[in-house]
Amino acid sequence: MENFTVFMTVITIAAAALQIILFFKVWAMTNDVRLLREKHAASATSAEFYFEMRKLLALGEKEKAKEKLLNWFFKTIKNLNYENVESEEKRKSVDADFMEVKKILEDDFKQIGEELPDNIKKMKSGNEFYELYK
Repeated sequence: MENFTVFMTVITIAAAALQIILFFKVWAMTNDVRLLREKHAASATSAEFYFEMRKLLALGEKEKAKEKLLNWFFKTIKNLNYENVESEEKRKSVDADFMEVKKILEDDFKQIGEELPDNIKKMKSGNEFYELYK
């Protein structure tokens, strides 16, 4: 009977430890989901964003449309959180995301008949953006 009690105690402690580990893993995943939701909810592909752009262009306010696109770009690259990247592999992933966002911005600028600002056009990585001001 004593062996059974020891066995059940070990199983209970192991289950409790696994539950604690699972809790922190789920917590970390909720942060990832939050970032993804923010990225896609405010993305240049959302219906609300398209409507706002059409409205500005219909009113002849191309400068405000450019400003809205640039604000979207900067908000999106801010969410990439480049400054907290420690590993080289993660940095490459963030740089790839940066280039993808930059490509979307460039396509959107072409769609409204404008050129991407030269300073942004020259950037090849998120690091170049973060190196602008330390």
